[in-house]
Amino acid sequence: MPLVILFHGLTGSYKSPYIQGLMQELSQNGFDTVLMHFRGCGDKENLLPRSYHSGETGDALEFIHYLHNQSPQRTLYGVGYSLGANMLLKLLGEEKEKALLQKVVAVSPPMQLDICARAMNRGFSKYYQHRLLLDLKSALDKKYDKHDMQRLLNFKRRDIKGLNSFWKYDDAYTAPIHGFASSE
Repeated sequence: MPLVILFHGLTGSYKSPYIQGLMQELSQNGFDTVLMHFRGCGDKENLLPRSYHSGETGDALEFIHYLHNQSPQRTLYGVGYSLGANMLLKLLGEEKEKALLQKVVAVSPPMQLDICARAMNRGFSKYYQHRLLLDLKSALDKKYDKHDMQRLLNFKRRDIKGLNSFWKYDDAYTAPIHGFASSE
């Protein structure tokens, strides 16, 4: 039986309705499914200062290789949503012929993150950005309990509440913790 590996969107998890719905639909049509949670997105806490981002393919590649090694004869497919779709397409571009996934589906990948981030900061999308940032800022706040995040980021904990756009969040956290000069 083929195995479909799912990759959720930003702040998603097995609790996300779109993940639950797809898992149910695929199961009813003869596919096994498994979801890879990005760091800190499931019920398990991320113990490292770093997290995940759309360009981080290492965790997914390791997960795919693990599943392949468990059942080398099994056909593997992939489905990614939003940020997970962006990451999945990047992974395929990096792996090319070595990719272990036979087919993939990318649902609403934000192909140009800068354009998407600007669009998320306007109109009704601003509310959606706000909802996503609540989860991201909460996870970042918890990191200050276990790590010297102020030293790592040169960013005070009390200033987390002011991160009201993806640009500000990525400049304050995502870029510096993952070794980028800025969100650009």
